[in-house]
Amino acid sequence: MKTGWVGRRTFLCSTLAAGGALAVKARAEAAALNRPLRLGAPAFAKTGDPVELARWHRAAGYRAAYCPKLALQDTDRIRAVEKAFAEADVAIAEVGRWCNLLDPDPEKRKKNLAAVTEGLALADAVGARCCVDIAGSFNPGVWYGPHPDNFTPRFFDAAVENARSVIDAVKPLTPPGVNGPFSNLQTNPLHCPLPFFVFRDFVVRISGCGLCPR
Repeated sequence: MKTGWVGRRTFLCSTLAAGGALAVKARAEAAALNRPLRLGAPAFAKTGDPVELARWHRAAGYRAAYCPKLALQDTDRIRAVEKAFAEADVAIAEVGRWCNLLDPDPEKRKKNLAAVTEGLALADAVGARCCVDIAGSFNPGVWYGPHPDNFTPRFFDAAVENARSVIDAVKPLTPPGVNGPFSNLQTNPLHCPLPFFVFRDFVVRISGCGLCPR
């Protein structure tokens, strides 16, 4: 992977300009579509009933929610949750699968990859907007911690292959993307401007899975 040095002034100017343009565009699109931002938070409702849980979110002023605890094999409950939340107009924002996809231990890495793959399948099944995780870290002690190898082509290539492996295994009905059931695994941690430019190449690379929008 070839990278070029970008000066701080150039980076800041281009970032501010791009950010401003995107903010204006997003605001205009939201106004045109009359789609206000949905807010959500962890639910502390003491109920496992999908209807009551969806109503709790609305009563609390939320129109977005974390996916309740579900087993991928429990299709009846998945359908019940999807129906209850849709009828209450509460979007299931994400299925969280927080683990280290780049764990130095091969067995742990394999187990974590399986967990994220199951999470994406669940997100697709229940109609969640995405399944989320970070790219991971080569840090052996802290799964989200810094490590010098996190800024090498080896890290980048491994993150790309993990993302493509998850998507290819699930083949979600909704193509992964901004509104699809897959959140791009962010480069972690971000300690310099370079990963912002690397991320562009990451998106291009995972598009080779055949499901991502070009």
